[in-house]
Amino acid sequence: MEDMLRHIEPEVLLGSAKGLENFETLKKAANDRMYVGCGKEWTVLRFVLHLLILKTKFGWSNNSFNDLLTLLGNFLPKPNFVPKNTYEEKKIINPMKMHVQRTHACRNHCILYHGEYAALEKCPNCDASLVKGKTSCVVCLDGASYVYLKGSTKIVFMRHRRFLLKMHIPQDEGLFYGTNENDFAQNQLRSETTNVADMPFKEMSIFFKYLPYWQELAVRHAIDGMHLQKNVFDSTIGFLGLSGKAKDGLKSRKDLVDLQIRPELHPQELLNGKYYLPSASYNLIPDERLAICAGGRHLCWLKVAS
Repeated sequence: MEDMLRHIEPEVLLGSAKGLENFETLKKAANDRMYVGCGKEWTVLRFVLHLLILKTKFGWSNNSFNDLLTLLGNFLPKPNFVPKNTYEEKKIINPMKMHVQRTHACRNHCILYHGEYAALEKCPNCDASLVKGKTSCVVCLDGASYVYLKGSTKIVFMRHRRFLLKMHIPQDEGLFYGTNENDFAQNQLRSETTNVADMPFKEMSIFFKYLPYWQELAVRHAIDGMHLQKNVFDSTIGFLGLSGKAKDGLKSRKDLVDLQIRPELHPQELLNGKYYLPSASYNLIPDERLAICAGGRHLCWLKVAS
């Protein structure tokens, strides 16, 4: 353990603004024994590492692992330093984690988009697109408009106004993407006999199997009202932070910086290395969340009563 600490000390100290504090925490875990009278070889750090190795090796879920930690904490002599849950255990070894840099690869295994190839959008050897997901729209194909979000590390499709009616009144697009959309989507339905040899699709959508009307749609995006209602509702309450993991976090705010829009919502780095996220118009206080939930219950009662 001492050799390992000496090896990682420079990286931990320089890895963040709290490098010294992180290293002292790690050093303490490497010296503290699990409980009074415990063998000197069983330090907190060694105990935690061995448990996490077992968790990974046998695929234990977080819930089962939490139950194991609770059992060990009750079983071992007190006081002891058994972490309360998986989160607390990972905090101990957090300064030791390796920094990962993701690099895209050609889907035909020709090159890595790194170094001299980092700025390319397609492979110079086989002419394949950087990411197959960029042409995943079965209507637009190569005409799909996409943006790679560095903060969220995902590709999203843009310019959805193309699918609205021509007489639709545009909103203030500058607040969303910073561009005006005057183009129109392709309206032809590609037949099942179209040559797909050069297209990036290898599997048929499961919607063909589970939605009887899917193969008859002129536009594949036009799912029925039931599915659309559920998807919009789930996304809305998640965006407002009423259910599940909030969508408005540091990663999404960094995406606004990359897109050069909504400067009033850009994250602000503090002296301690953390970030402050300015409040947005859609951020709700606890009373507002309770009011929305109460209104939702009322709507459910009206639906049942009708």
